[in-house]
Amino acid sequence: RCVQETGYGLDSFIKELHNKHKHFVPIIDPGIAVDPNFRIYTEGLNNGVFLKGPDGKIPIEGVTWPGYSVWVDFLNPNGDEYWEDCLVQLYTTISFDGLWLDMNQPSNFCDGECSDELHYNYYYFPLDFYNNLYYNPTHRPLEDSTISMQAVHYGGNANNNEFNYHNLFSLYQTNSTAKFFNQKLNKRPLIVSSATFPGVGRYASHWLGENYASWRYLEYSIPGIFNFGMFGIPFVGADICGTRGNATIALCSRWMQLGAFYPFMRNHNGAGNTPQEPYIDPKLKSVSDKAIRLRYSLARYIYTQYMQTSLKGGMIFKPVLFDYPDDPLLYSNLDTTFMFGNAIKVTPVLEDHTSTLISYFPNSDWYEFPSLKKVMSYNPNSKEGKNLTLVCGLENENINVHLKGGVILPYQSAPLADTSITAITKLKSLPISLIVIPDHDEKANGKVFL
Repeated sequence: RCVQETGYGLDSFIKELHNKHKHFVPIIDPGIAVDPNFRIYTEGLNNGVFLKGPDGKIPIEGVTWPGYSVWVDFLNPNGDEYWEDCLVQLYTTISFDGLWLDMNQPSNFCDGECSDELHYNYYYFPLDFYNNLYYNPTHRPLEDSTISMQAVHYGGNANNNEFNYHNLFSLYQTNSTAKFFNQKLNKRPLIVSSATFPGVGRYASHWLGENYASWRYLEYSIPGIFNFGMFGIPFVGADICGTRGNATIALCSRWMQLGAFYPFMRNHNGAGNTPQEPYIDPKLKSVSDKAIRLRYSLARYIYTQYMQTSLKGGMIFKPVLFDYPDDPLLYSNLDTTFMFGNAIKVTPVLEDHTSTLISYFPNSDWYEFPSLKKVMSYNPNSKEGKNLTLVCGLENENINVHLKGGVILPYQSAPLADTSITAITKLKSLPISLIVIPDHDEKANGKVFL
């Protein structure tokens, strides 16, 4: 239903990816083209599963990439079945491994309903209404770049309008998409959702949206991921190197180093910008190789953190303060360093032309990684930690990663010389080592999910 035809050798391209143990995740927008010759549109129209206009009868229209568009009403009991069947038909055409759900705020290229030019800037309420809302930080109309607040959902209730249900669209859509993976394909969902709502983390991951190729946005990504972890959406990342603007080699190199510890790691560029693939520059390639292979080496540890978070809640990428809540000095070092799981502290470079930096370490035993050199010892007579000076010149291509005492973590060496390690699945053939870091009481513990 969703794809009328494939072309450009897409099938053979996907088969080649799968043969190399790689995965294919297409992007899907929720806007469905208004076209009487498009079967997905006519079937949805006949089944009455689209959001309706104010009269509750005619589907409300907006504009997205295919032109005039309509949207599935997931409150409709038939909406889930329609969407899942759509995905089944897509899967029979292209064997995807996950789905990227974009523009599911849902986004609209006009404000409100725009079925003709007279309604291009349609607003449900008078403009002064938006200034009086309890929480509207932008003071912009609620229909700004989205569908009309007057759209009617299934149910026949006067309160079943878009004004009351707008924020739930992504929750319903990700839930329905997860059902497709679980029930139709019998596999664990891999869903990346542009929009979120409390509960989306049960079904999907998220990225922080289009950002800028700047050092400021590199730094912003850390508290951004903190926030979504606290919202119950732990599998999150920022667009590495920035989506808008041109990234320098230094910025992109540092972002690849930080991004290696994002729960969701993705380099994403905007059309017309300077290329930022790792292979475009020898320095960027070398830095990226080391960062990605370090992440691969820790894949078992990372997977274990995912499983722990999935089963028991919590955060993977979190402020150091969360593991040391009794240390008040960590409040002033909140978003320049972080814990990655329960064992690893990462101190990224967030400014250009940085050869050394000072990072605060709470009172514990700390070991440099991967050398395992002890850099700080627990002091039983103090509650405070210490500031340590860390070497971080870009010429060294190192990432300041430290392990705290008292942990055991799995490790698989993925050296640069081993060019066969080009996918996570290749790690299955590598032996697993256990790194044991005793604390000041000579104790250590850890878990591994295989």
